[in-house]
Amino acid sequence: MIITTAMITGFKKEITNKIFGFWGHIHITDSSNSTNFDQRPIDRNDEYYYTLRDIDTIEYQSPE
Repeated sequence: MIITTAMITGFKKEITNKIFGFWGHIHITDSSNSTNFDQRPIDRNDEYYYTLRDIDTIEYQSPE
């Protein structure tokens, strides 16, 4: 029973790491009031991009 619990916990951690490796911890999307589940890209705002670039705690951001 202890071995099974340890294995399940390990698998859960590995799956979580793989998901966040592909998607990231924060995902910003447009929040329009519609029932459509298609994701619309957010309009690019260069001023906001450069503001985020100057924050030291952000390791990486994708401008596109």
